[in-house]
Amino acid sequence: MLPEIIRVEASQPSLLATRLSNQFSDEPLVALNKHPSLQHTYTLLIHFYAPDGITPALDTDFGHVVMQSTPAGSLYLRQIKIDITHLEPLAHAFSLWEVRAIYTVAADSSEGVLVQYVIGDPVTSRGTVTSVATT
Repeated sequence: MLPEIIRVEASQPSLLATRLSNQFSDEPLVALNKHPSLQHTYTLLIHFYAPDGITPALDTDFGHVVMQSTPAGSLYLRQIKIDITHLEPLAHAFSLWEVRAIYTVAADSSEGVLVQYVIGDPVTSRGTVTSVATT
């Protein structure tokens, strides 16, 4: 099981661009890195698209852990959710959003995160699995 969350600091989603004619990714684009100076701390950068006129929110409860089969095998993943309250079925223009977060856990963890949209029913929501890169 992943270590318990001690602290989460997250920005509100920032609007980067609007009236885009294309949604270039159906899933969130995620970068996860160990913090350069704080122990057991990770930085998270998320870029994602939402239909114009929708204001998304980041759920800062990073305590949910799920086991998921990935190309790297079965992993315990920290579930991070982007709430989109309403989604129009045929959106014709999109906005690009960014969220930055720093979170600290009780001990080292190298499993990964699952960042997903929550649009109504979370069971059918899609997401991106990301783990910390090793160099």
